[in-house]
Amino acid sequence: MSKRVSILNVPFDNLSKKEALDRVEHFIHLNTIHRSVYPANTDTLIKADEDEAFKKILQEGDMILADGSPVVWASRYLRNPLKQKVSGSTLFYRLCRLSAEKGYRIFLLGSGPGVAEKAKNKLTKKYPKLNITGTYSPSYPFMDNKDELKHVIKLLKKSKSHILFVGLGNPKQEQFIARYKDDYEIPVSISIGGTLNFVAGKKIMPPEWIKDLGFAWFFRLIQEPKRLWRRYMVEDTRIVSLIRNEKKKNKQSK
Repeated sequence: MSKRVSILNVPFDNLSKKEALDRVEHFIHLNTIHRSVYPANTDTLIKADEDEAFKKILQEGDMILADGSPVVWASRYLRNPLKQKVSGSTLFYRLCRLSAEKGYRIFLLGSGPGVAEKAKNKLTKKYPKLNITGTYSPSYPFMDNKDELKHVIKLLKKSKSHILFVGLGNPKQEQFIARYKDDYEIPVSISIGGTLNFVAGKKIMPPEWIKDLGFAWFFRLIQEPKRLWRRYMVEDTRIVSLIRNEKKKNKQSK
């Protein structure tokens, strides 16, 4: 078990990219236990601060990863530094490559109509040996539709996959995994946000060097200013005051 770093009462696993990959592979081999992996960014932290039920889901996750440089910067400011960011998209591609090499089966759940299937086509061209057992793009909110929910769980269970990637946006994707992972019985479930949109080519993925500099958010803002300006320029700025308050509390408790 890795050391965990608490940021706003969300316990992040202090892992490198390679260590995170190795941990997921370890989870695959413990196939009688169904594990949850949640990459979490500043938006996730803000939502968890506002929603105790969502925070509890994250706290009970088997692995929480720093999905973005701002999370790592926050850990340094709190003087409990994480090793490095491990974004959901980076983990996704590394696991696809590993799965192609070792024969692990994966399932893609999420995004809009046809997106998961298009992502599958792109991935199988990139990794010819990758076994994608199925794709499904649900309606919204499909968890309120008993018939569709039952169909999805049956589809996942029948697939006998090793890894399920869930791209429903937070907190829906984490809620789905937490509630139903023991019903569909896939060893590892990983929340990946909008990654399938990038894989399918519907949106442009920020280059790795931009991600490493911590400016992936700015790259996305330029692409979708109308949709993202409020999130990045208004809502997500709350993280600064939340982290400052946490540092004050930490000082007072010493």
